[in-house]
Amino acid sequence: MVPQVENLFFEPDLDDRIRVLIEYKQTLKAIFWLMVSKDGSIYLGPRKRRIINIKKGSTQSINGRISVDYCDGTEISNNELLKSAKISFHASGIINSLGDRTFRRSLRSIQEQELLCSLLFQKLDCFDSIPINKVKNRDICLLFPILEECILFMNVFVAPAAKVNLNYSKSSQDQVNILLPYKELEGSQDITVQLCLTAEKGPWPPSTYLIYPGDSRPMQN
Repeated sequence: MVPQVENLFFEPDLDDRIRVLIEYKQTLKAIFWLMVSKDGSIYLGPRKRRIINIKKGSTQSINGRISVDYCDGTEISNNELLKSAKISFHASGIINSLGDRTFRRSLRSIQEQELLCSLLFQKLDCFDSIPINKVKNRDICLLFPILEECILFMNVFVAPAAKVNLNYSKSSQDQVNILLPYKELEGSQDITVQLCLTAEKGPWPPSTYLIYPGDSRPMQN
């Protein structure tokens, strides 16, 4: 079967809270949200309203690849962090996540498209269903094939507006690239966020994982 690749283009406003919804078992499942603020900072996370437990941890890449053991990580016991579980990539390069602070290159100074983070989703039964009358104008609703033998994976890229490259995964069964351009940012260049959603063969994970590159020390921009 030839993999199907679809490219979608939307024009959100700054401070719009975008949700990605996938049709699944005759309902719509909200799996992800994203918002870009006026200064170019990016806020995002898996879309879950009732979070019971979260783990956090770190790992080192080997030859550009990382591996994650589902048993690893330290469980978060702070209920306030559970209530506002999200990750923020500030335009300055500061990354805030679950009470921790790390750093990346400033979004104001990037010159090429860069990987912001990756998400590995658990089965869609674990996500909230959205009634059709609760779908909002800024929601992105997808007809994306969900197969038992293929897990759902997403890469989130950010690029200067003139440097966007459509990303393609050679191993994917199906793929959707969602392009979200943001203009007239305060103190920052125009950027485009690209959500690359793919179906990859493999067993579904027990939880949803969000992975991002970062450094414990501020980076030189």
